[in-house]
Amino acid sequence: MEFNKDGKVPRWKGKIYTGEFMRWSDMVSWEEAVEEARKLGENASLGKFYDKLLPVAVKFIERAEIKDLPEKLEYKDIPASPKFVAFLIESVTKLYEITNEDAEEKKAPEPS
Repeated sequence: MEFNKDGKVPRWKGKIYTGEFMRWSDMVSWEEAVEEARKLGENASLGKFYDKLLPVAVKFIERAEIKDLPEKLEYKDIPASPKFVAFLIESVTKLYEITNEDAEEKKAPEPS
């Protein structure tokens, strides 16, 4: 799955690529990370909130095409840019949603 961030974070233009869907164990890890982030509460700093999600999110990125960053992103490579981190988190969240979409739900009812 391709996620393009051009325009969202001008300094690091480019794309990231993930698998087409989440595997079961990866989905469980993502849901656990989201739950841990939620437990921080509304008054948590953005950095602490993202730090609960980012180590798991980066595991979904198979390849990156982003200026000045390696193709295989690791946690230590992520720039200290809340907008860039938000883009990564939003991309993994979208992958989660796509994985959990049910094609049957999208079909129009059959006429009787």
